[in-house]
Amino acid sequence: MRFGWIMPHLGCFGSVREVIEMSNALVYHGHDVTIHNQDGSPCKWLQYDGKIKHWDDLAQCEYDLLLLVTDWRQHEYELLLNASSKIKGVVLMGFTPSTNFANTLKDWPHAPENGEEVFSAALNNPEIEVFADGPWQLEWVKKHIGCDTAVAIGGINTRMFKPNRKPSIMIGWSGDMRPRKGGEIVQAAIELIRKKHPKILTDTYWAKYDQKGLVDWYNKTVIFLDAQRRAGWNNPVFEAMACGCAVICTNIPAIDPLVVHRHTGIVVPVDDPEKMAEKALWLLGSEIRVNNLSAKAIEMAQKYDYRIVAQDLIQYVEKKL
Repeated sequence: MRFGWIMPHLGCFGSVREVIEMSNALVYHGHDVTIHNQDGSPCKWLQYDGKIKHWDDLAQCEYDLLLLVTDWRQHEYELLLNASSKIKGVVLMGFTPSTNFANTLKDWPHAPENGEEVFSAALNNPEIEVFADGPWQLEWVKKHIGCDTAVAIGGINTRMFKPNRKPSIMIGWSGDMRPRKGGEIVQAAIELIRKKHPKILTDTYWAKYDQKGLVDWYNKTVIFLDAQRRAGWNNPVFEAMACGCAVICTNIPAIDPLVVHRHTGIVVPVDDPEKMAEKALWLLGSEIRVNNLSAKAIEMAQKYDYRIVAQDLIQYVEKKL
């Protein structure tokens, strides 16, 4: 089958990782994959096994499935509508679920003009299939918007992110200080932890490493903290799990279905550094607890390797065709 994607760019972002990794898995299964972006530039930070083309080349291409990954800009949505494909779909990335947001999306074509109008138009178009990076988004959209949904594309490259444990960093976190990432909450939790462990070794990976270096960093880290306020598919948490870190993360929908509280990870409320610090201290008090979480995390992550997740997408498209 022929799979196509419409992307703004292929820079170093979690959504791009998902598209590249899913595309590589589709190629692995014997399918033809092309990513169209606004200037036809290649992905420079992650290996990609498919084809790259410009947005302008869409007019000469035909696909079995064409998926749009966008920040909900009208021009990119029109590229999808005007392209030739047997199935057309949008991929929902991170958003904050709420009753008000659901009502806004259902109010097509009267949604406000700040991105929601394109989001709303796509969800209310019966000719557009709704995909997502996490299954929770599909469940939310089906329940609150009332439209049918397809499958989720989020996964983990467990051939890259795999355990080779050499623990030395007791507590690690991303270092990403964008507001939705909750970096200041992790910093506050670490300060509380230092009151009992003043010399504890902590570190971040943000903007420091290539992909191999990132994997090595996870494998050096004992406990990984993540305080995200919203996400679609929580790449940092799942990558850390795949490498064997004991994870403490916020209770947002994006951690489903991999993080099972006190089994594959520890879940804490959003914006609660005290609870995050409390759970970190609990783990620091027992090597057995850490090792149990690590083993179960690795086992769970392997179930969501992209080559496995891709089979759901392939089967869905085959059935629709």
